Amino acid sequence: TLVSKTMIGAPPLIPTIAEAKAGAAIGTHSSSRALKDKYVPERTPQLMAMTTLSATTHRPFAAVPGGVLCRDAASGLVVGAVGVSGASADEDEHCALVGAQACGFATEPATSALGDL
Repeated sequence: TLVSKTMIGAPPLIPTIAEAKAGAAIGTHSSSRALKDKYVPERTPQLMAMTTLSATTHRPFAAVPGGVLCRDAASGLVVGAVGVSGASADEDEHCALVGAQACGFATEPATSALGDL
């Protein structure tokens, strides 16, 4: 199930980017920041192959901060992901973390690059 909330007047590509960030997180069970950090720059060709494969299978995928993996706080099981886009990547990720943690989820990453949540 996909739930999308978009600010009135937001450029039309923004929700697609947010979905792709969440898709990367849920598809790999890691945050979109962790993907970027793992593959760029040393393994960029592998990341490009993953991105291409995702496009050919119609699965949204963007390895840019803003996609946060959500786990059940008690069991640790993956329950979903949150993707945010429209500001800087660090601000997008911060917003995703605040929202997911406010819902009681354990998140990956657990902390924001911008500081306190």
